[in-house]
Amino acid sequence: MVRFFIIITAIFTLSDAWGQFRLEKVVHSETSNSEDAQVLELDGDHVFSIGESELDNAAPSSVDDILRQAPSATTARGPRNSSESIRVRGLDTSKIFVAVDGVRQNFRGEHTSMITVDLENLKAVQIYENSADFSKGNSLGGGIQFVTKDPEDFLRKNKKVGGEFKFQSNSANSGSTYNAKNVFKTSKYSGFISLTSQQTGDIELNNGETLNNSSYEDFIGLIKLKSGNWTVSHEFFRREDDNPLDPSLNPPDSIQSLMADSLMEKNTTILKHQIKGQTANVYFNQFKTDKTERENKTREIREIDTVGVNFNKNFGLYRFGAEGFQDSLDSEKEGSEITSYPKAKSVYLSSFIERDINYKSLKATPGVRLNYYNLQTSGEDNAYRSAQDLSKKLKLKSSFSKESYLYASYSEGFNSPRVEQVYPSGEHSPAEWLARANNFIPNLDLEHEVSSNNEIGVSTKKYLFDYTGSLNFKASIYENKIDNYIKLERIDRSIMDDEDGTSQFINIPEVTLYGGEAELGLNYDIYEWKVSYAQVRGKNETENLFLEDLPADQYTYSFNVYLDKYRAQFGYFGIQAQEQNRTNPETLQRTEKTTAYFIHNIYGKKDIGDNFEVGLRIDNLGNKEYRRHGSFLNETREDYKLTFKYKVNTL
Repeated sequence: MVRFFIIITAIFTLSDAWGQFRLEKVVHSETSNSEDAQVLELDGDHVFSIGESELDNAAPSSVDDILRQAPSATTARGPRNSSESIRVRGLDTSKIFVAVDGVRQNFRGEHTSMITVDLENLKAVQIYENSADFSKGNSLGGGIQFVTKDPEDFLRKNKKVGGEFKFQSNSANSGSTYNAKNVFKTSKYSGFISLTSQQTGDIELNNGETLNNSSYEDFIGLIKLKSGNWTVSHEFFRREDDNPLDPSLNPPDSIQSLMADSLMEKNTTILKHQIKGQTANVYFNQFKTDKTERENKTREIREIDTVGVNFNKNFGLYRFGAEGFQDSLDSEKEGSEITSYPKAKSVYLSSFIERDINYKSLKATPGVRLNYYNLQTSGEDNAYRSAQDLSKKLKLKSSFSKESYLYASYSEGFNSPRVEQVYPSGEHSPAEWLARANNFIPNLDLEHEVSSNNEIGVSTKKYLFDYTGSLNFKASIYENKIDNYIKLERIDRSIMDDEDGTSQFINIPEVTLYGGEAELGLNYDIYEWKVSYAQVRGKNETENLFLEDLPADQYTYSFNVYLDKYRAQFGYFGIQAQEQNRTNPETLQRTEKTTAYFIHNIYGKKDIGDNFEVGLRIDNLGNKEYRRHGSFLNETREDYKLTFKYKVNTL
């Protein structure tokens, strides 16, 4: 029914655009004419950006499809879409920021770790690789910002109305995606509406097995309106799936106590005001999960409402800004509160100022940020926690030519503990066989985390072949020292013991992450080639243990050919991961070493006439059997992605 509605919507919304198209010839040499939405200029030394072209080439059906292109970011926890957990330089989503158009995505509940993103309307994905950007607080080492398109990013020059219809199929999970959008622009207003339906079956894995209970069905609606300096948008997301309670595992269907039927919903409303050198956002974000356990039909509802505001301004050589958001948590199970997800509120506030100081070829950027948080639960103890901290930064950059420079940076991060880490109680897992039940224990003494990021790097660019080509190289090494690192300590006990097992979030006094990335690229005429390398290491210095779930060292290779004469493009993307054996077999940790693997992906697309575009991408060409580190399941088999798009007056 949803797909029928989208198709009907596409027919009606494209009809007006078709009438205009018949009167005027379409020109294909244009690019987006929208204004740059960045008030604070992105620091290319610390931010890896994935643009529209790379996003189109990925034909993404999940966040993982996008982040594979970034050396410093990845996802973990297996092939199920709903189990994806974003990581940046070894830090998981509980220790970095994740935002969509400036809106914090703060939901964490039980084993739910996915980030809901409208993949059909992405303009860019920005990976902040450390804590040097002080406008993005409450993070130990950067994070990820998803940026959606504005109305002006769709329409061709001098066009007032347009539309698109897209269909994509995926062979590995029998998935199909339908998207329809309509765009308009007048002298005072512009806007677009987009509707997306996605439905998949169970995933076929690269070892020939079928991953049962991995199907899902999504519906996404996005509307964005602009008038002058004001923009208002609303997004609705809904997912139904039959994934296990822990989607990173594959329990047998016979154990119905581990199975659930789930519904996820997200509603996000944003009001944005932007003028030259200044931007302000006010937003409301609601995320809700509704899970019904199959065995006992128990229903669990978890909800988080986030209200936030952020403001940034450039003033000459100065930049300053402020951010604040409040998370309100609520839950229900059989008419009572879920004790592991208590009814509580948390507040985070920050403000920063920084300045550029230029002297000949040297540029220095010092800055400070004040961080504050408080937590309060409505439980019987009405416990209250708060703290504040001052973060500092300094970046030095020395240029020895117009396109070549060295840099060194120091920045401090701050991350407040989450409500569900401080106040959880009740049963974590029931008694089974010879094991006693395991129960959560609150930790009212849990401290906030702080980090010290040190990084040095080099970047250079050389033009070749009479400026028809260029050679680019950049590399960096970093160290991130973290105090009061938060982790879950689980102690299981057998029936021979006198008491139940316990689970409690605790602070590890000292943890260190370190590593580096390097990238070499060559552009010449219609050809583009790039190779990159990334590694990350982590050590629990207090207990002398590895951080065992960090990704393997990895090379990536990409090659693109742009055949403008034929309005076509094709390319190759390879991922070569090394063996990862930095685990702790002497402990009870479950992570095992993984072997090396090399997977190949190819893609191509072509415009047909003035309105049609077709594309084909094959992921895991040759069906390599492999498992990513930190996952208990093999990845998806060879996957054919076929895309068809019909466009009228859009880029």
